[in-house]
Amino acid sequence: MSIMTLERSVEQQQTTHRGEMSLASLQDAIANAVRSIDPSCETFGCVFVEPLRPKSRHEANWEIKGVKFGKTDRAKANEALTTVVERMQREFLLSIDPLDSE
Repeated sequence: MSIMTLERSVEQQQTTHRGEMSLASLQDAIANAVRSIDPSCETFGCVFVEPLRPKSRHEANWEIKGVKFGKTDRAKANEALTTVVERMQREFLLSIDPLDSE
């Protein structure tokens, strides 16, 4: 192996850096982002986030477990939700609550 393969570029280091959010904050942020994307999604309910073990350090440590659509059209809400989740999974990790881990 050469040293070149072990070194990471600055761009690679920046792409793996994500902020951390608590479960409740992340769920609220996702729902608020969906509501703000499309005026027809103002009545969007909420999402339920589930922690998961990522297969690599580049993947998110959470996924959507459930959705309450409220009175919002499901097709429009799903489209907005997909966009929001893809972006937020690149930007945020779910913070680990020390009381939850055993």
